[in-house]
Amino acid sequence: MKHFLSKLLNFFFPSPKGEFPATPKGFREAQKWAQSQPHSVSENLTLWEELYENHMDGYWTLAKINEQKRIADNYKEVKTHRKSVKKILQKKD
Repeated sequence: MKHFLSKLLNFFFPSPKGEFPATPKGFREAQKWAQSQPHSVSENLTLWEELYENHMDGYWTLAKINEQKRIADNYKEVKTHRKSVKKILQKKD
């Protein structure tokens, strides 16, 4: 159920390009984005639950979210690049 909700949130809150700014609005956007991303280990948790810690400053939480967003963006870019290379190679055959 939580997986379905995260997919639904991901549909309504698409990830912005670049990093989240270090402002209260940027922190709220980062929180919404992280709540729509899957946890790295557990299916029942979100990325927000993995990264957020009550005793940490919001800036550090935002920095960790931005790091995970860079990783996700790079993965999407590589995946897109691979698909385009496959199409080019198929056209040559």
